[in-house]
Amino acid sequence: MGLMDRLRARRTASGPESEEDTGVPPAVDVETRRRQLIDLDAELRALAREMASDPARMRNPGWAGKVADYRAVAAEAAAIERDGFDRAALTDLANQVVPLYRAGVDVPPEYLPFTQAHGRVMAAADALRAVLPSET
Repeated sequence: MGLMDRLRARRTASGPESEEDTGVPPAVDVETRRRQLIDLDAELRALAREMASDPARMRNPGWAGKVADYRAVAAEAAAIERDGFDRAALTDLANQVVPLYRAGVDVPPEYLPFTQAHGRVMAAADALRAVLPSET
């Protein structure tokens, strides 16, 4: 049995794994997900606003770029909340939220004032990644 045969056998044994396999898109709890998108949008905008409030830091291109990135993801959250979405769009959006610093490390001093807002943003992104009980 070749590699492709083994992969096909494993896939068949475990059942269909994606929309491509079944032709049916994964279920989405639209109302809950809309609230989550609104929350993510609001939290991203709040963090970006806090980060942009210091003109000296905004002169740093990396800092200004991170603020712009958060604003862009917030705008995308608002757009897909308004225009429609599927599970893939939610996951893609959540994966665009890049943390200010790695989890499990001491928070760098320049980010200390933003730890609470950052935590809310990351929690909102994690909520979008998670499969809800109503979606199984």
